[in-house]
Formats: sequence, structure tokens, C-alpha cells
Amino acid sequence: MKKRINLLQHRFKEKSNEHIYQIVKKFSSIASLLLFIIFLVVSVLFVQLSQSRKKTELEKQQLLTYLLQQKELEAKIMYFKQKQTQLDNYVKNDARFIRYYKVLNTSLSYATNSPILVSVEIDKDRNTSFTVRVQDVGSAVSFLKYVESQQFLQFFNDLSLTHFNLLEPDYKRKSSSYEFAFRGQFNLLTND
Repeated sequence: MKKRINLLQHRFKEKSNEHIYQIVKKFSSIASLLLFIIFLVVSVLFVQLSQSRKKTELEKQQLLTYLLQQKELEAKIMYFKQKQTQLDNYVKNDARFIRYYKVLNTSLSYATNSPILVSVEIDKDRNTSFTVRVQDVGSAVSFLKYVESQQFLQFFNDLSLTHFNLLEPDYKRKSSSYEFAFRGQFNLLTND
């Protein structure tokens, strides 16, 4: 048996393998280039994200410091808010007493021998009770006539005499006087 070595055939095999090596070499260099580019992009994004996070944390620290410094202002704002709420509740429940008191006082001044307004109560629904004092019998009669007149009753939805009292003279009063207590409801006043 003879052995022969064919150098040409062996050379073609190496050339065909060399072509595969070239393809693998090109593929690996392209893949490594792509991986390097991806690595650079990811690195740049990571650095930007890190800087953004640091900037956000710095702003957070500044705002927290500012908030801590502004505690006194916040306490004043809360105090003001509570006072505003109290004022709103007061206005909501306010009887607007002064308008009705002026109407009552002015209308009583038109009576003969002007009676003295002793006490007045007015609630937010315009319900009222008031006490009036006059000095003598003549003043009492003229005052009752005035109270029954349309000029006085135009300010009330209803009005009734609830109590009548004769006050005897004492060391404060030289003569007897009369007190009349009324209860009723004012008409709604639309203008000031």
C-alpha cells in the first residue's frame, strides 16, 4: 500500500476554512463594535440619569430646608385660616343686629314723649324681643297708640305685647314708670 500526499487538495480545504474564519472575524468585529456603541449609549444615559437624580435630591434638600425655615410662617397661615373660618361662621350666623336696632330706635323716636329702649334681643331669623319704658300714664297711652299704628307696624311681620309692668317710684326714680315688653319678628330689610 502506498500512501500519497496530495498537497493541492489540502490547500483547497484550508482556503475554504479561511473563508469561514474571515466571515467569523468580520461578524465578531461588527458585534464587538455594536456592543461597544450600546455600552457607550447606556453609559451616557446612566450618567445623565445619575446627574438628574442628584439634581432632584439637591432640590429636595433645599425645599425641605426652606420648609423647615418657614414653619413660623406656616403656623401664622394656619392661625389666619382658623380666624377666617371663625369669621365666616360668624357672618353666616350674624343677625345683622345694627340695621334692625336702628330701625327700631328710629321708629321709637317718632313716638310722643320718646320712650326709652331698655333691652333688645334680635336673632339671625329676625325674631326680636324688646322692652320699652315710658315715664307717665299719658306717655304710655300715646306710645301704645303709636305701636298700633301702621307707621310702626310696617317694620314687623308680627308683634305682640308679652308683658306690662308698673314700676313704683324708689330712690332712683322720682315717679312711677311703665315698662312694655314686646316679642315679634322684623320684616326683611333689603337695603342698608
